[in-house]
Amino acid sequence: MIRSFIYYKNKIVLVHLKKLLQYFPGLFIFIQKVRYKGKGYGRKIITKNTDIVIEGYPRSANSFSVKAFKFDNAEGYKIATHLHAYPQVIVGVKHNIPTLLLIRNPFDCVVSYMALLAQAVGFEKINKGYNIEWLLKDYVLFYKKLLPYKDKVVVGVFSDVLTDYGNVINEVNNKFNTKFELFEHSQENVNKVFSSSKSHLSPSGKREDVKNSFVEQMEQLKSTRLFEEAESLYLEWSTTKNIK
Repeated sequence: MIRSFIYYKNKIVLVHLKKLLQYFPGLFIFIQKVRYKGKGYGRKIITKNTDIVIEGYPRSANSFSVKAFKFDNAEGYKIATHLHAYPQVIVGVKHNIPTLLLIRNPFDCVVSYMALLAQAVGFEKINKGYNIEWLLKDYVLFYKKLLPYKDKVVVGVFSDVLTDYGNVINEVNNKFNTKFELFEHSQENVNKVFSSSKSHLSPSGKREDVKNSFVEQMEQLKSTRLFEEAESLYLEWSTTKNIK
């Protein structure tokens, strides 16, 4: 009981600390560089040599986007990705780095994220250490903070990324005058992307089995202002025209 309480309280502290630090994008990115210095994950944090930023809230096709981008583009490209924090996007925009912002509807996105966390640490522990409302608030914060930069990025909506990613990259090229190779979105190529990736990218029967309880929790949030704000943000971002 005591260990569970400490675990729960630590998660609250970490969630709020992360949110506080993100209000200072430059400092946040600097801390991440120090934190991951000498580690493989450090390659995913933005630097002045970054070629493209591919970033979004967790479970918004981040892994697919990066893997599919690498499918036809040389490994030499430096990609800032998977920090899942809005400062990475802000810093990318301020340094005029081509930036692809990924988004998925909040209901499916947050439910999928909770299911992934449950798969990683266990269903019982996830209900003690995480709260689906926290994740929804984090989703809102992520996309709300980036609204001032909406015309500086290309938006990759989840359904578009998973059905015509080549066109999404073409929009990046058009906006930023880049010449990235386009992903040929054939079923064969999609299968190759999934087969070369870790299990969190591919569909999982085990995750589907635990989703129902999280679906019920999200259903209870549907009548709240928080959910309405999340839906409103998704609509605003997903209808954004990727104009040069």
